[in-house]
Amino acid sequence: MKRTRDVTIVIVSLLLLCFLIAITIKVIYISPNPRLLDIDFDQNSGIIQGYAALIGSILTFLSILYVVYTIIQQKELFEKERKIEKENVQSDLYDQITLINTLLNDLIEHVLRSGEEIKIFYEAEFESPLRGNLMMFYVNNNSARIIGIDILNIFKACQLYYRGEKKVKNFTELLKLVDFYTESQKELKIKFDSYLNDKTSILKKIALDINLIMDKVLKNLEYYRLDYPEDFQSHQWFQSLNELARVYDENLIPNKESDLERFDNDVFAPFLLHAYQIRLTVGYEYEIQEIIISIAGIRKTMYKLRMDSNYFADHLKQKYEKYYSEEGEYFKRLPKLKQDLQIDDSLSESNN
Repeated sequence: MKRTRDVTIVIVSLLLLCFLIAITIKVIYISPNPRLLDIDFDQNSGIIQGYAALIGSILTFLSILYVVYTIIQQKELFEKERKIEKENVQSDLYDQITLINTLLNDLIEHVLRSGEEIKIFYEAEFESPLRGNLMMFYVNNNSARIIGIDILNIFKACQLYYRGEKKVKNFTELLKLVDFYTESQKELKIKFDSYLNDKTSILKKIALDINLIMDKVLKNLEYYRLDYPEDFQSHQWFQSLNELARVYDENLIPNKESDLERFDNDVFAPFLLHAYQIRLTVGYEYEIQEIIISIAGIRKTMYKLRMDSNYFADHLKQKYEKYYSEEGEYFKRLPKLKQDLQIDDSLSESNN
């Protein structure tokens, strides 16, 4: 259409120019002796005035025509620029909504992977509460990236490209879930770091106390050897302490974490039971009483640590079942939201 208009303007201008040339030649040859640039203005004043009026009218018409043409050109250029700008905005919104869908898929995968690690950890805590179990945290900032996108643009994109009547509700649900899992992961890591630091400190103290006790056991065995060189093996406390040292050595595994559960069940518990029986008949000798009190204290610390580990594991299990398991009530909202937030391709094609 624009090409047709341009051609029309050129043709009209050329026709008017030809017409002006023809009229000018006619005016020149009206004189009896026509010569170029030598016109008798006195005798032909009426014709010349009419010619001038015609020339002025034609030029005025051409001026108006060109002004109108320029206005039309500017209007079309303005509308074209607006159209391009609108298409760019819609393209940006489409890219953003595509990015949101991609990040949502990644968030679902990240939650499931985190859930797997949580499950592995709390099961290990239930099974071995006195071990230094660890949990891996996967680094993923995509939820923060979703929050970092301009909320207004996300809302516009949802309105423009998502299908269904619950666009606003799904948009709000998306923000709530992203906020929840972002804060949940932060809270979980803070709690886990605090729990792990406390547990590690307690385990180190238990290990140190055990070493001090075993040093004292070996020292008391030496007392018996020195004081009773002939019959030290016949003393009940010597036999009990010697058995404690032997079983302790058997339960030590080089370059591996000591199994405190085995120490408690196989080393300390049998020793305390035997010591109670000996105390009733022999009483205490040397530093036996201090050793017994220290071992009993370690067992109390182990018991408390076991209870704390089971409590924390149970807390994680509840959190996993509700928020990080595929069958979790809260987690199920993520796949459902993903299904509801489907891009309407027909809208994207029509808008682009």
